[in-house]
Parts: sequence; C-alpha cells; structure tokens
Amino acid sequence: MAMTVVFMSSNKHYTDEFRAEAVRHVIERGFTVVDVATRIEIPKHTLYGLAQAAKKGNDQCRLGSVIAGRGDYLNTAR
Repeated sequence: MAMTVVFMSSNKHYTDEFRAEAVRHVIERGFTVVDVATRIEIPKHTLYGLAQAAKKGNDQCRLGSVIAGRGDYLNTAR
C-alpha cells in the first residue's frame, strides 16, 4: 500500500500596510522582532528581513511610503 505525502503551502501574503505596521513596531516603537512576530503570528525571520530592509532604506515592499503614517493595522485580520 503506497502512501502519498501532501505538503500544504505555508506561503502567506501580507498587505503592505500590515508589513509596514509590523516594522514600525520594531523600528519606531522599540519592540523586539520576536515579540512582534509572536504577537501577530508571522515567522520571526520574515519580520527580521522586513525590518532590516527598512533600516537600510530598501523599499522592496514599498514600506517607506506606507510607514509614513497610516493607521494601526496589526489589530486587524490579515
């Protein structure tokens, strides 16, 4: 009897606003990457990469324009 293993994709897509707010909590508000990632249930390496890109000025996710002053998106569903 053959067994087939099916792997579910864990790729989640987050809005630019959600990413920007997460990065804002790390950079501007001083929370740790681990604390924020745990609270909003995203991989810590994902948030770390976004925060590092924002600190370097890399606008890969259009974070620079979104971080500029939008509302608090961490309290909304992804």
